[in-house]
Amino acid sequence: MGIGLSKTLAKLANHIAKKNPRFNGVCDLIAMPSREVDALLATIGVGEVWGVGRRIGLQLHAAGITTVQALREASLAFLRAKFGVVMERTGNELRGISCLALEEVVPPRKQIISSRSFGQLVHDLPQLCESVVSYMSSAAEKLRRENAVCEAIQVFVQTNPFREQDPQYSNSITIPLPNASSDTRLLVRAALFGLKRIYRPGFAYKKAGVMLISIAPASRRQLSLLPQQVNFQQRYVKSHRI
Repeated sequence: MGIGLSKTLAKLANHIAKKNPRFNGVCDLIAMPSREVDALLATIGVGEVWGVGRRIGLQLHAAGITTVQALREASLAFLRAKFGVVMERTGNELRGISCLALEEVVPPRKQIISSRSFGQLVHDLPQLCESVVSYMSSAAEKLRRENAVCEAIQVFVQTNPFREQDPQYSNSITIPLPNASSDTRLLVRAALFGLKRIYRPGFAYKKAGVMLISIAPASRRQLSLLPQQVNFQQRYVKSHRI
């Protein structure tokens, strides 16, 4: 948890709480003495500030602004002239002057993605299946936390494009569900069905992932009166006329 006088400071405090064990998961920049805040922000790279991307980060470094504290102390007129009004607002936010309103109601997600690059290249289907099951379980949990359901899922795999010496392959597939659902068992079955359709042997896979799409509130779900044993093979072939 991060607490600050502005949205940017709160996000920065959240980052500090995660990275620094001495805060025990909670960083309150408001309660912290100003000298301690200054010293802490001087140890954090400017790239950790919310809204500072790689390109802007490089420009800030070129201007000698390498830490959060340096950005906080930079002239607002200079920030506006050099980087625009957005960076001027960031400077104000770091000084505790709130310029960005908090969302009172978080808009519902349209997609939920769960993916990861593998620590080591994966060559066989069982390992990919294990990863996809984990990703889908995590995505389904997020879906239920939002009291929502999805109407379709997507699975994707890819090799490492930076290993030019290796054969390259990437593919994805979208699987429609018989009914909108947040049931982990159904979503995992759909994901494994899709994975097996796009998997190709002979490649070193670097990344895989799943996406939940066509998300809607669970209250809009239409339930079937009869239990269904879903045959994704029949549904997919029928839907796509393969």
